[in-house]
Amino acid sequence: SKLKCKVHVICLTETWLGPLDNIKDFELDNYHPPLYQNRTGSMHGGGVITYVHKDINSQKLVKSLSFVDEFNHCLATEIKTNNKTTIFLNIYRSPNSCNETFNEKFESVLENTKSKTCYILGDSNYNLINLEKHEETRNYYNLLTSSSFKPLITKPTRITDSSRTLIDHIWTNDLRMTSLHQSH
Repeated sequence: SKLKCKVHVICLTETWLGPLDNIKDFELDNYHPPLYQNRTGSMHGGGVITYVHKDINSQKLVKSLSFVDEFNHCLATEIKTNNKTTIFLNIYRSPNSCNETFNEKFESVLENTKSKTCYILGDSNYNLINLEKHEETRNYYNLLTSSSFKPLITKPTRITDSSRTLIDHIWTNDLRMTSLHQSH
């Protein structure tokens, strides 16, 4: 069946695109050519891709708010609709135990979004259910909330017979919208 509403921005994580993949093979009908990041070096996995619907004429990559390294991605896309600018941050943070750079780099990005309407979407691999038990998760949560972001997803995004996790997040600093669009 067809969706009854139009999806204007799609953010995908763990795309696993490699140097031999042709990005044109991943274009979607009615969407601008995708913006994407692959992992640096020879590391396998990771990757993010953002699609913006063609109904939105003004869309661009914001390099100053984007970063990529061997473990992490933050792909910033700016769109303008009705003279209003919105930033979308498509993030992926590897759960690799050697990954110690995400929060520091992400904090710098958040500093530069304070005066902008912003949505953060992605797979941070920080389980918000373990907020009180895991210091790195608590630091990530505090970083976002102290920057006036609120989570829109508050219930587990992955449930198995033996576990429940909330590692896939959508955050916004557009607090006018949080009570209207909250997803459980």
